[in-house]
Amino acid sequence: MKINLVMIVKNEERSIERSLSAVAPLVNDMVIVDTGSTDRTKDIVKRIGNRHAGGTLRLYDYEWQDDFSAARNFALEKSDTDGAADYNLVLDADEYLQPFLMREFYAFIHRMEDKYGKNWSGAIKRIDSFGEDDAARITAIVRLIPAGVRYRGVIHEQPLISGPCILTSLVAEHDGYLQKGKGERNLEYLLKALEETPEDPYLNYQMGITLRNLGQNTESLPYFEKFYRSVNTERAEDNVDLAKASDRTVAESVEDTNCADDLQDENGSEYVTDGILQYLYALKDAGTEQNLNLALHIVEAEEGRFTLSTDFYFYCALFYVELVKSDIARYMDYLPRIEACYQKCLEIGEGSGMSGVVGTGSFLALYNLGLWYELNNQMEQAISCYRKAEEMGYAPAGERRRRLDPESE
Repeated sequence: MKINLVMIVKNEERSIERSLSAVAPLVNDMVIVDTGSTDRTKDIVKRIGNRHAGGTLRLYDYEWQDDFSAARNFALEKSDTDGAADYNLVLDADEYLQPFLMREFYAFIHRMEDKYGKNWSGAIKRIDSFGEDDAARITAIVRLIPAGVRYRGVIHEQPLISGPCILTSLVAEHDGYLQKGKGERNLEYLLKALEETPEDPYLNYQMGITLRNLGQNTESLPYFEKFYRSVNTERAEDNVDLAKASDRTVAESVEDTNCADDLQDENGSEYVTDGILQYLYALKDAGTEQNLNLALHIVEAEEGRFTLSTDFYFYCALFYVELVKSDIARYMDYLPRIEACYQKCLEIGEGSGMSGVVGTGSFLALYNLGLWYELNNQMEQAISCYRKAEEMGYAPAGERRRRLDPESE
C-alpha cells in the first residue's frame, strides 16, 4: 500500500519544515505543488525531501488560477500518475501531525478496505490555535482520500466521494489562523464563489465565519441567516440529509466499533451544527433585542440537535446572561438556566464530540461556573470550581482562587 503526501504551498518558509518533518515517517512520496513562492519554501522542501527515506520527493510548479480545487487536483493527479498512490494524505503547510502509531494507522486502513473497498475517506482531528488568549478548537476534517478522488470549490474545497468518512487516529496542530492577511484573502475568494452560487449554504456559512474573524460581526449576519434558512429548507424536504453529499458526517470511532453501513448522523453534517452555533454567537454579540429574541427562538428550536454538545450548553449559559441583562423583569425566569447549563457541560464532559472548543466540558465550564457562584456570593462553591479548573492547568482559575482564598497558599 502506498500513501503519498499531497500539499500545495506558497511562501511557507515559516512552517513547511515542521510540517514535512512530522509527516515524513508516515508517507511514501511527498508530492508538493508550489504556486509561486518567492521565499525559501522550495529550498526547504528540497532539503527535507532529499533526505526522505520512505519515498520520492515530487516537486512541481503550478501557475495559480485563483482556485484551490484546481491546484489540489493538479497535485492529486501528479500523485496518482507519477507517484502511483493508493491513498493521498492531503495536508496544508501550517498543519503538522502529532506523534502517531504508524502500524495502527496502516492496520486501520486495511480494516476500512475490507469493509468499504476504496469507497471511503478518512478524517483527522485538527487542533486550531487562535492565540494565547483564545481557546483552541478541535475540528474533524477530511484529509485521507483514495486515489482518483478530486476536489470541488474555489475555496474551502471539499473532496467528491460518496462513501463514509471515518475518523482516523491522526491528530494535527494548526496555527494558520494566526497569520495576518489570510482572512482578507479568503473573503475575496468567497465573494467570487458566492457570485456563482449565492444560495449555497456551505459558502454562506464560511462567509459568515470569515467576516466574524475579521471583526465584522454585523456584516456576517445576513450570510448566517441565509445559511440557516437553507439548511432548514433542506431539513423540511428531507429529515435526515441536511447537508450536501460532499459534506458527510464523520463517524466517531478510531477503532471502528460503531461503524455501520449508513454513517449519516440524524443531526446532519458537522458544518451544519457548527454553523448554527456560529450564527447564535453572532446574534448574541450583536446584542439588539431583535437579535436576542431570534437567538432564543433558535436555541429552543435546535436544542434537540445538541443534546451531547458542550459547546451548545456553554453558549446557552453565556447567552442567558445577556438575555436576562437585556430585560431583567421579562427574562428573570431564565436566570437559573445559567448555572444549569454549565452543570450540563460538566455532566457531558470533555471530548464527548468529534469537534468543539477545548475546555467547554471541563476547565472553561468550571471557571465560568466559579464566576457565577462568586457573583452570587457562594464562595465555597466558587473556590471549589476554581480549584478543579486550576488542577486541569487553567492558570486564570488559580489566580481567581488565590484572590478569594489567600490563606490556602
